[in-house]
This record gives sequence, structure tokens and C-alpha cells, in this order.
Amino acid sequence: AHRSHTAGERAAAALVWSHRAWVEHSAIAESEAVLVRACLEVGVSADFKYCVSMRAVERARSTDLCHIFAARLDRYHSSPHTEELADLLNDELVRRVLHTKSDIGAYIGAHLVAQSTIDLRTWECARTNSDAGLGRVVDYAIRDKARMLKVAWLYMEDAVSKNSDETRSLISSNINYVLFEEEARGRQLPAFLSSGSDATGLAEANRISAAGLGGVGDVDQHEIFEVAVDELTTKFAPLGIEIGTRRDLGR
Repeated sequence: AHRSHTAGERAAAALVWSHRAWVEHSAIAESEAVLVRACLEVGVSADFKYCVSMRAVERARSTDLCHIFAARLDRYHSSPHTEELADLLNDELVRRVLHTKSDIGAYIGAHLVAQSTIDLRTWECARTNSDAGLGRVVDYAIRDKARMLKVAWLYMEDAVSKNSDETRSLISSNINYVLFEEEARGRQLPAFLSSGSDATGLAEANRISAAGLGGVGDVDQHEIFEVAVDELTTKFAPLGIEIGTRRDLGR
């Protein structure tokens, strides 16, 4: 990468991978909290608990991967510049999953399925936009993410069949909140950020680094979101869970 890309391209990619490290890092403690909650719930399968126990390790590994990419390309950026993005990343996932009044199925549907679908599609697009050497490493993270998403879907398909209409409605509202109040505001996809240096900086960095260094341009980011919503709508419908739109939430 150092030989085939300019210093400006490497610097741009370093910012892109730094942003991905921030997203990945927030899921390490959250994964452990999901495991604690799953162990406290009655009837959660041992297979699901085992896979969630591996999820924290996988997210730590992908965080390190992003950090290494950023540092070797140019430098690692330690944090966002604006409160808008910082607030989206500081979403208190541990508190959400461990709150006694929260429903574990609603949490898994919103985060381990809906949020993770956008995450996986983003990494897949980054893989498409990566040179061969970088892409081979990215493949390992994609494999981990795809496996955990499949496990989460299996959990939802089994659990929702036993849920009441009230619980299905709760799951739906949680998913819609995460999709349209968090993801559609730019948590993982910075093209949705409204303004400020993170919005402009990450937009330009993704555009510049899309040719071989894993960046994902604005058009692709919007497509990732729309395709993910369509996919979730189609797959959740047979479970009696409706996915709405930003208009439904008054946006």
C-alpha cells in the first residue's frame, strides 16, 4: 500500500479505519454485557451463549485490525472531532442490555441483527474497495461478523415465535429507533452526519480511499442503509415484526 498509494490517499484511509475502530471498540464491552444478560435469562441456548462469548473476542480483534491499518497507513486518530459523532458512538449499549426492564429479544433484534446488518454490509463494501492484500485480512473480520449475524437471526426466529404481540411491538420499536434515530444519523455511516468536521472529513476520506484502501463513498453508504432496511423488512415480516421509516418516527 505504501508503494502504490500516495501519502494523501494513505492519510485519508487512516481516518476511515480510525472511525471503524471507534465503532468496533464500543461493541467489546457490549458483547460481554450481552453474554451476562443471556446467562441470566431462562431458556437461552448454550449455543447462543457460546457464540456471544466469542463475539467480544472477535470485536477486540477487529478493533485491533482497524487500529493497525490506520497506524501503518499514516496514523491512528484517537477520537471524533465533533459532539455529534461522539454522542452517537457513546450510546450506552452496556446499560441498555443490562437494564432490568429491557427485553433481551428487543435488544438482540435491534443491535445484534439490525445494527450488525449495516455493519456487515459496510465491511463487505470496504472489502470490494480494497486491494488484494488488504482485502485478504478484511475477509477474516467479515467471516466473524457474518457468523454472529446468522446466530442472532436463528435466536430471533426461535424466540419471536414464542412472543406475545406486545413483545413483537416492543422489538419493532427498538429496531426502528436504532435504524432511524441512530444509524440514519451517521453512527456507522458518516455520510448521514448532518454537519461539522467529522461529516466533511470522513466524506472526503472515504471518497479518496475507495480506490484500493477500503473507503466507502457517500452513494455506497446510502445504498448500504437502504438495502439493509429492505433486507430487514423482508426477513422480519414473517416474524410479525414491522420495520418502519423515518417518516413514521416524525422525521
